[in-house]
Amino acid sequence: MSAAGITRREVLAATAVLVSGGVASVLCTDSRQQGVSSTDRGATVILQDSRHRLPHDLTQRLGGVDARVIRLEADPVRQWRGPQAQLLAARDTRLLGATSWPQFLLVRGLAEESGRRVRYQRMDDSTGAITWLIA
Repeated sequence: MSAAGITRREVLAATAVLVSGGVASVLCTDSRQQGVSSTDRGATVILQDSRHRLPHDLTQRLGGVDARVIRLEADPVRQWRGPQAQLLAARDTRLLGATSWPQFLLVRGLAEESGRRVRYQRMDDSTGAITWLIA
């Protein structure tokens, strides 16, 4: 196990899921972005929790993958139902993040409403952050 609490095999598996899903090229943006365009189909969204960071190994592996970065708000349910609802709730949007356990449970439940499931999850024992992929 690496210092980040995640093994190389797990990073490779999560990256393979992202790449095999046919990641679309999208622009990085913040939480003010509204709506969804035709280029967002099959988008990868990194939900950025300001208290937790994605493991360094994973961010290096994602270097070649274009993803939309959205700051995860304090109330994920309101964010999910707000201006970004179309993108976040889209069945073909892949979600990646590192969050606290309660936020992970909320995002997982919201994603399940559109038929998506957790494909990868790993807890970092040193920080308590859950790194996950939902597709």
